[in-house]
Amino acid sequence: MGAGIHDEEGKLVAGLSLSAPSDRLDKAWAAEVKQTADQISYAIGFRPARRAADVRSQAGQSVEAAANSLR
Repeated sequence: MGAGIHDEEGKLVAGLSLSAPSDRLDKAWAAEVKQTADQISYAIGFRPARRAADVRSQAGQSVEAAANSLR
């Protein structure tokens, strides 16, 4: 199982993973891996709200560019 680590720009810069034999792997650990990756991301400047706003902004720009190309 694994989770991504994002920088202040929201770019995926690393990954955190955990492996174990299947008979010892606890699926509940997935939430802890994700939480730890989120904490590392936050420590290096990632802010989810900022990333969501950037994605919406970029999506809006893409839609506008596509609309302009049709004119």
